Amino acid sequence: MAQQSAKTSSRGEQTRQQILDAALRVLAQQGYRALTHRAIAKEAGVSLSLTTYHFKDLEALLHDAFAYYKHSVLSEFEGRWEALYDEYLQPGLDMARREDDRTGLVDMLAKYMAELIESDISERSEGVAVEMTFHFDLHLQEEQRNFAYELCNRLYPRIHEFYRQMETTDPETDAHLLLDVAHFLRFRRLAVPEMLSREDVYLRLHRLLFSQLVSG
Repeated sequence: MAQQSAKTSSRGEQTRQQILDAALRVLAQQGYRALTHRAIAKEAGVSLSLTTYHFKDLEALLHDAFAYYKHSVLSEFEGRWEALYDEYLQPGLDMARREDDRTGLVDMLAKYMAELIESDISERSEGVAVEMTFHFDLHLQEEQRNFAYELCNRLYPRIHEFYRQMETTDPETDAHLLLDVAHFLRFRRLAVPEMLSREDVYLRLHRLLFSQLVSG
């Protein structure tokens, strides 16, 4: 009896996971307005009744889908962003102090971030599209918008600490500005790649970092 119950529970969790994955795909490919129980069930390959069984309404489904995305899907990618500090920011900071020259640091950071944005677009375009929806769809509730804000600012403390150590005029604003620009470039590179090349991403990041760290 217990073994059968465990199998049923496992199948139920697997189905629930299928539905969450399908909801994220529908959201990425068609937008928030296309997110219906029927569309999600079709994408997941399950009966319509199963989506309403596992989630009382679309808001609950959307909440759980983005929570899943935030805590699970992004783990690998966030590790790469966090490596920015350990592998580039701190060594770059030490180099800039030692050589009293920040231009090399600016170029290194701009190249790294441009490459990171490019790999993000090529390897997880649907994930970036989901984030775009949570940022810009006017029909989302405040809680869902807060999810997007939290994602964008998870690295803020470490970026802020970098600017503080670099003794810029306004480390708080500089950190927010770099994160805002990086996310905007990701979204635009995905949405209209013909209007924003990889080189454009690098040049804009370089200009921003130069103004913050050298000429500012």
